[in-house]
Amino acid sequence: MSEWQPRDFLIGDIHTTVRRVVGYARGGLGLDMRFNASPKGRRPPAWALSHLATGHRIVMIEAHQAEAMEIADQFVALTDWDFIGLDGWRNRDPELAQKVRDLTKRHHPKTYMVGRPSNQEAAQVCAAQQAQKEPMARKSTIENWRIRGAAAREFGEPLNLNSGKTPLQRSAWEEGWRAKDDRIRAEKSAPATVN
Repeated sequence: MSEWQPRDFLIGDIHTTVRRVVGYARGGLGLDMRFNASPKGRRPPAWALSHLATGHRIVMIEAHQAEAMEIADQFVALTDWDFIGLDGWRNRDPELAQKVRDLTKRHHPKTYMVGRPSNQEAAQVCAAQQAQKEPMARKSTIENWRIRGAAAREFGEPLNLNSGKTPLQRSAWEEGWRAKDDRIRAEKSAPATVN
C-alpha cells in the first residue's frame, strides 16, 4: 500500500455543499486538517478522515500529523475503500460500520464521530471527481466557488454561501441580513415627511 500523498479532494455535507480541501490521500481515504492546534499547544490539531468516493466524513482525529496518519492507517486497513455510494460499504464489508465504531472507541478520546453523513447528491459529485483518478491541482477560491455553484445548480439547490461558518456565526450572519432587509422594507413603506 502506498504512503499518504498530498492531494486536493472534495468533501460533502448534508446540505449538498461540496467543497475542495487540501490534505493527504491513501487507500480511498482522505485526511485534512479542520482545526489548527491551540496557540499554546494544549490542544492538538483536529483532522477529518473522509471517504474519497463519497466525501463522507468517517471520523475526526485530534493528534499531531504523524500520529493522526498512524491512526488513519488503521482505518485504511479495515477494508478496501474503493466502493462508490454512501451504502456501498454494505456490499463490500457488512461489518464495516461496527469495525469503524470499535476502532474509534479504541483510540478515544483522540478519535470521535461527529455530525451526519454527506447526502446522496454531494456523494455523486465526489464520486464523479474520484472516478477521474487524477490528483487534482490546487484550485483558486474562484474555482472552488464555481465547483460548488455548479454542484448546487445541477441538483437544484441554492448555493450555501456561508458553509464555512460555525452554526453560531451562520445564525448571526443570517440575523444581520434579516435585520437589514427589515430596515430597508420599513424605510420604503414609511410615508415621506416634509419639514
